[in-house]
Amino acid sequence: LREGYNPIDSVPTMKMEARKRWVTDGEIEALKAAALQGRNGIAIVRMIDLALLTGKRIGDLIGLRWHDIGTEGIYFQQEKTKERLLISWSPALRQAIKACEQGDKIGFVLRTQSGRGFRYSGIRSAWQRACVRAGIEDMNIHDLRGRAGMDATAGGGLESAKALLGHKSIKMTEVYVDGKAPKTAKPSR
Repeated sequence: LREGYNPIDSVPTMKMEARKRWVTDGEIEALKAAALQGRNGIAIVRMIDLALLTGKRIGDLIGLRWHDIGTEGIYFQQEKTKERLLISWSPALRQAIKACEQGDKIGFVLRTQSGRGFRYSGIRSAWQRACVRAGIEDMNIHDLRGRAGMDATAGGGLESAKALLGHKSIKMTEVYVDGKAPKTAKPSR
């Protein structure tokens, strides 16, 4: 209410370190196996596959509807930026979407056992239970987006990852992928 002055302007902002969590193939397989032991396990496995292939945020995936699936690929309206993005078909992406088909193609692509769409809190709880069952610590759902960005970078460079993740700047993509994959070296002898 005070014009021209914000009382918290002098409070320094806290800088957060970028998350460097690398999701391994072994962890993905263990997580899928653990998810299948719980309720809605098949849907969690499908969500993991779609997240790794599309690089989309979980909110975007659980909001995905069958009318977003087109002949060219999958259309996303990114929840965070409101940007429209088309993820073109690949054989793996077609297979992942085909695995989601159950009954009619109306409503949500990812559905609970009762046929309803997921809420973020529900999928997050299922994720946490699967991580505990798999014995995986310090992995959150958002780490799948980072892994998808790393895979895209390895396959086509930073520009490819930028396009997949829907970032406006290459700098943001660098934040996502920098330092996540371990550097490899050969011994001297």
